[in-house]
Amino acid sequence: MSSNEAKLTRYQKYKKTYQAYAQSHRDQINRGQRERYKLNPRRYKTKKYMDYQREYQRNWNKRHPLQRKEMQRKYKREHPEKQREYASRYPEKVKAHSIANNLKIPLEPECFLCGSTENLEKHHPNYSKPKLVQTVCKQCHTLIHTNVQEMNQP
Repeated sequence: MSSNEAKLTRYQKYKKTYQAYAQSHRDQINRGQRERYKLNPRRYKTKKYMDYQREYQRNWNKRHPLQRKEMQRKYKREHPEKQREYASRYPEKVKAHSIANNLKIPLEPECFLCGSTENLEKHHPNYSKPKLVQTVCKQCHTLIHTNVQEMNQP
């Protein structure tokens, strides 16, 4: 028996024990984090900490795309009122997105602004014209919406 086979059988033998230990350990860590937050909530609202959390979450999402997708599905199932609230608040957006998806408007091969061919998305410049869709990359799409938000602020 090779050392890899021995490691594999050892892992299989103690798998359930390890999973139970890991779950209890995660519970202890989560309790500790909640206690630290209760003792000093301002520390966890600083810009530096929020930036750290945001970056950590982005990296986790990249490493676990299937789990993230499943969590999104679960949230949608458990909170249908949030979808109704969004639909009542932004009816033009919902209508434009559904028309674009139902008509299966294809993405262009490259970004409308920079010419990139990676991470392409659909962008509606005007929600009252739902069939008018531009293909932009993720970076340009973020810039477009960031600039729109800045212009709308007084």
